[in-house]
Amino acid sequence: MGQEHTTEATSSYDRISPTAKYVAHLRAMTDIPYSKEIASVCNVEEAFLNIAGEQTAKLAWSVPLVEARYKSVNSLIDSYNLKNVFELASGLSPRGLVMTEDPRISFIESDLPGLMGEKEKILQKILSGRGVPKRPNLHCCIVNALNREQLFSAAEHFSGGSIGVICEALLNYFTLQEKQRVAENIFALLSRYGGVWITPDISTKDRRQEVVHMDEATKKTLALLAGFTGRDFAKNSFDDIHHVKSFFEGIGFTIEKHVQSELVHDLCFSGLPPEQVTKIKKMLQLARIWTIKIR
Repeated sequence: MGQEHTTEATSSYDRISPTAKYVAHLRAMTDIPYSKEIASVCNVEEAFLNIAGEQTAKLAWSVPLVEARYKSVNSLIDSYNLKNVFELASGLSPRGLVMTEDPRISFIESDLPGLMGEKEKILQKILSGRGVPKRPNLHCCIVNALNREQLFSAAEHFSGGSIGVICEALLNYFTLQEKQRVAENIFALLSRYGGVWITPDISTKDRRQEVVHMDEATKKTLALLAGFTGRDFAKNSFDDIHHVKSFFEGIGFTIEKHVQSELVHDLCFSGLPPEQVTKIKKMLQLARIWTIKIR
C-alpha cells in the first residue's frame, strides 16, 4: 500500500476510533481487570455520551454483550496456550496489560496513530502508578490492518514461536473488499509465523436480522454507531454462513465457529430487570466467535 493511500485510509478510519471510548465505558462496568483504571485515566464517559446521546439510559443491556465478547476471546487465547499475541485495533482494551503480567507472554498493542498515542500514555500512567515504569513484553505499534508492511514490521517484536492474531470489533466496520485485504494480510502473517486468528467480528445478514428483531434497543444502537462512524454494518456483513466459509476458504483458511455463551459464564447482569436478562441470554446464544487457521 502506498503512503498516499495509507494516509487517506487512516483519515477515513479515524471516525471509528472514538468508539473505543464508547466500549471502554461499558467495559468499566464489568469485573475485567484494569477496565475501571483505563476509564478513569481518559474521559470515556464524555465520548460515550457524545455517541449515545438520548439512548444513554437504555444501553446498560449491552454491558454483558461487550463483556462476553472480551472474555470469549480470552478463553480461546488460553485454549491455544498462546504466548505471542498481536491485537489489531486494540483501542482501549486492557488485554495487553492483563496478559503481560505473565513475563512469558509477548503482546503487541496496535491501532491508528491518534489512538495508539493516547493508549501509550494511558499504559504509562497506569504502570507508573504501580511502580512499574515499563513492561518489556508489552509493545505499542501504529498499525492499520490494511497495511501489510505495518503488520510485518510490528510482528518483528516477537522473538519466536507461533502467534495469535486477534481483533475485537474491527471487521464489522470494513467493507467486504476491505475485509478481503485484511484477511489476505493476516494469511501472509500466519504463513510466516504460524498460529491462529481469533475474532468475534464475523457477522452475517441473516443472523444480524435475528438479533435486531429480537430487541429494539439493539436495532437503535447499531443505527447509532453506523451513523456516528459512517459505516453500514448490514451492508458490510456476509450474506450467510456459506458466504463466510467460501470467503475464508477461498483465501486459504479453515474456519471454525464457537458460541460465546459456552465459553464464558461469569457475566455482569447487575441492575437489569429479569426480562432483559432473559433476552440478553438469548442474544448471547446467537453470538459467535471464530478461530481461523491456514489450511
